[in-house]
Amino acid sequence: MTDANNTAETLIESEEEQQPTADADTDSITESGEENSAEGDEESPDVTDPSRVLRIGNTLNRLLEDLRGTDDLDAAGRKRLSRIHKGVREDLAEVLSDELLEEYDRGAAALPVTPSRGELLIAISHASGWIDGLVQSIQTAIMARQAMSGEGQQPAPAAQAVRKPGHTPAGPGNYL
Repeated sequence: MTDANNTAETLIESEEEQQPTADADTDSITESGEENSAEGDEESPDVTDPSRVLRIGNTLNRLLEDLRGTDDLDAAGRKRLSRIHKGVREDLAEVLSDELLEEYDRGAAALPVTPSRGELLIAISHASGWIDGLVQSIQTAIMARQAMSGEGQQPAPAAQAVRKPGHTPAGPGNYL
């Protein structure tokens, strides 16, 4: 289990070292795909830092992979994973709207101080799956917004074969 602890600690430390990519003065995207500007809009975005959500999700996926690969976890390892799980909730609280945080909390169960391996698997699987779903919905919203912005444009006409008078094009079903 020391591999899982080391991996999780390394990923969390590297996340802390990275500079945030979103600034308070920059535009951000809500889950519904609408672009919000920090100035002039009354409504705050659903996700203030999508890159941080991605990093948290990647960390959880890696942690889940390591946890599934181990058969036995000592009490110290289970406590550490429980603290990491609690930290994920705190990190999400910083970047998600209240509505999304409530949605996350509805499916998340509080872990005991020293949870069992099964409890950890369920809790981390929930967090990982929920974040993956959030990321997919953000990607879908971005694609929908891009499709809507290009909605009025006509696609380029397909190249048509030039036919000579009296010439039948050869193709499937045409015999000599």
